[in-house]
Amino acid sequence: MTLKMISTLLPKECIKEIFESIYDDYKTLYSCLLVNRLFCKIAVPVLWRNTWYFGYDDHVIKSLSGTYFSCLTDESKELIKNNNNIDISPPTQHSPLFNYTEYCQYIYFQQIQCMSRNYRSHVNSELLEEEFVKLFLTRCTKIVYLDFPYYPRYLRGIENIFSSSSLSNLCELHCNTIMSSEIFVELSKTSHKIRRLYINICDDDIEGLATLIKVQHELQFVYLRSDDSQGVLNERIGEALAIQANTLMHVRFCGQICIPYNAFYSFTNLERLELELFEEIDARLSVTAYFPKLKVLEIKYNKLTPFEVYTNLIGKTEGTLVRIYWNYINIPSTTLSLRKYIQTVINNCPNLEFVTIWYHDSIINDLKQLLVSSLKLKGLKIAFYRTSDISKLFNMLADKAPLSLTILSLDDVNYYHESLLSVENLDELLKMWVDRPPLSLYIWSQLRHNPELLKVMDGYLTDDVLNDFDYLYSLDCVEVIRKSWEVEIPYGCI
Repeated sequence: MTLKMISTLLPKECIKEIFESIYDDYKTLYSCLLVNRLFCKIAVPVLWRNTWYFGYDDHVIKSLSGTYFSCLTDESKELIKNNNNIDISPPTQHSPLFNYTEYCQYIYFQQIQCMSRNYRSHVNSELLEEEFVKLFLTRCTKIVYLDFPYYPRYLRGIENIFSSSSLSNLCELHCNTIMSSEIFVELSKTSHKIRRLYINICDDDIEGLATLIKVQHELQFVYLRSDDSQGVLNERIGEALAIQANTLMHVRFCGQICIPYNAFYSFTNLERLELELFEEIDARLSVTAYFPKLKVLEIKYNKLTPFEVYTNLIGKTEGTLVRIYWNYINIPSTTLSLRKYIQTVINNCPNLEFVTIWYHDSIINDLKQLLVSSLKLKGLKIAFYRTSDISKLFNMLADKAPLSLTILSLDDVNYYHESLLSVENLDELLKMWVDRPPLSLYIWSQLRHNPELLKVMDGYLTDDVLNDFDYLYSLDCVEVIRKSWEVEIPYGCI
């Protein structure tokens, strides 16, 4: 059945629903434009919703800038002409068939800059940037995503357009505290539905941003990045986030924690906490903060915080944790602290699906207890702390791990002597895994330079003992795992 036949058999609403389901497949949507007038009319609004998918090569930018230039008002075109004493002609002398701007729902300042600089040899690109910003913020009918990672000073004076009704459905905002407070004040007048807020530079406690945060109805995710070596604590922003504690489910800090610790005490509905820090966490966080609904604790990087702080934090949860993941390994100071960590996990995490542990021969009984009690365990990351008998560990994994365990990550780079992993002991592990569900095995070891290992692993991949194998430091690099982790706590756009 051809596409033309489908267009005659299916109602318009069905065709629209089909196009909506492939909204991110711009190549397929583009081909649909050429079928007939109906397909074109339905596909254009979906295709132009997010021009990020078109890419950023010179051809795409030239085409987009020409099309959007055609959509500028006559006043804007005249202003550009008068300021540059030259007439910039649109790509065609005819008016565009569609008002492409009104369909755009995703605004990227980087894309606006690229389009403006496409005319650099003809016009003042800063003026064109300003006119494009005005075009999108006043002519788009429904903006759900706004990415203004920074706001150039030469665009000051047009803050009032940020209160446009087109931003009343804004779901995701990328911004920083370098932007003027007035922009956030204007946004707060109409934008009350922001669910995801990325503050890519959070080094200034500006009142306008705090105001914007306070007026949100369902703020679910906040990303705060601060590299300020002075340890800035943004009290207004922290207070505003505390007001949103009922809906706030996911918080990620990068660089350092840049809000007062007392704000954490309100985050009792938090389900996901991610930390990528270069500063030590104050021990008060694990003493006073209480996360009864926390499902995910991810330590992307934190070398300085005492290991016990995280053990105490896990102990303050109420059995909801499903994932405890360290990316950059924060080594326990003693085997006693490691045993306390494992016992805390056993006692507080009955629903555990993924956990990172550090292995030492002295904790093998604790690990056995963890494996036996964690009936839902799907993934395990083991970093070798100190050990002498890795075969004993592998035997226990094959014998005691629940059948649900299908992801195993082994890291011995932090072991300061010769590599603990070898082709021989990994081969033995997989021989014992034959009657279990296929395993996805990821190692980070000196073995990554050993070509013999790949030959052995290929044999197990062929025999379906292995589902996947790779040399990887971070499981975030595994697309299937990353996607499953991303959708665990949904906070989709309206």
